[in-house]
Amino acid sequence: MSRIFRLSFALMVAPFLVSVVSAQWMAPNTYFFPQTAAGTAGDLTMQTQFSVYNPTQNAAHIQMYFFKSWFGETLTLRTASPDDQKLTSEASSLNFELGARTRYVVNLSLASAAQAGWTKVISDTPLQISATYGAYRQLSAGQTVPLWEAAVLPAEPSHELSFPVHRMDGELAPGVDTNTGYGIANTSEWGSAHVTARLYNADGSLKGEREFEVRQHGHKAEFLTELFKDLTFNNFRGVLQFSSNAPIVVVALKESKNAENTVYSTVPVQSDSSFRSNTAYELEDNKLSTPHVISAPAEIRGTINANFDGSEQDNFAVDLTQGQTVQAILLTSFTGSPMAAELRIFAIGQSLSATGQPILPGSNDACVSYTAAAAGRHVIHVATSDNAFGRGLTYRLFVRVF
Repeated sequence: MSRIFRLSFALMVAPFLVSVVSAQWMAPNTYFFPQTAAGTAGDLTMQTQFSVYNPTQNAAHIQMYFFKSWFGETLTLRTASPDDQKLTSEASSLNFELGARTRYVVNLSLASAAQAGWTKVISDTPLQISATYGAYRQLSAGQTVPLWEAAVLPAEPSHELSFPVHRMDGELAPGVDTNTGYGIANTSEWGSAHVTARLYNADGSLKGEREFEVRQHGHKAEFLTELFKDLTFNNFRGVLQFSSNAPIVVVALKESKNAENTVYSTVPVQSDSSFRSNTAYELEDNKLSTPHVISAPAEIRGTINANFDGSEQDNFAVDLTQGQTVQAILLTSFTGSPMAAELRIFAIGQSLSATGQPILPGSNDACVSYTAAAAGRHVIHVATSDNAFGRGLTYRLFVRVF
């Protein structure tokens, strides 16, 4: 397999995520995906399938745009859906309506030489959407053999991102070597993204640093060993961080290959900002006598619904020293939840407490601040003000201590 085809083939799951759609077409929900690889190379065929589900009670108006290369030229593909024959066409974009609680699949293929690109999806309602990429070999008997498939979720723009990288010989199986490829796109309208790449060893020490530019609406795609081509990789495992002046989107791939076959799997890429606070989930049983202990700053995601589908109250605990202040914000209305919130903070064994106040008129969201009169454990109490409960009464609780 040639290097050019190999790289395009690998980065079919790398989002060359370019924001070239005019602002007048923008909808509240925008999703970035790697898009075609589609097409053929010898006896290999690549295809892409989108799974699009509308979980809301309203019809979704969806636009899909297919682009390629550095300058965002349109990419014409063969589109088809077993769910809607009107989506069968040769097109560089699709515009369709998806009914409430309805799921479509959209298949993308190309009868000519393989090309890689990216897709942008916009919708006026939230979608549950993913893309599956596949590589297949055509046998002389007319049969098709699947070589590999990978499913990806939408990628999120960020200024700083990190992901694990590999360059190993026989890492998981003898004779199977691994490498890491990535795709990076500049989604900003401001101009070029000036990216600093820092490569860290597994022990946290810096192995190498590079700077490169990604043009406005452009992308860069290569392997770890190409980005740091002057470094020696002897069974290397580490972390690659990208830091950029403009929002970028990155998807990474782990390549595993031997002399006969090559497969790719996605590597998690996360925004560095996601590690600045703790994330917790409301777990039962967190009654007043056994509150869920958290460490601030934290975001807690919960639901007011007991295991037996009945009324409940949720309690979270933080340990404070004398004079420390704990602040909590409980969001329901701002997250689309119908929950009418009740929020309190108090010290265990003391009568003093603070009650949450509405953040804005007309919303169920609340905030509260409490300063510890003495060192000890303090409880953040979450309930509904109307004693309602249900699987849909969700909330997001943000807590900080200073």
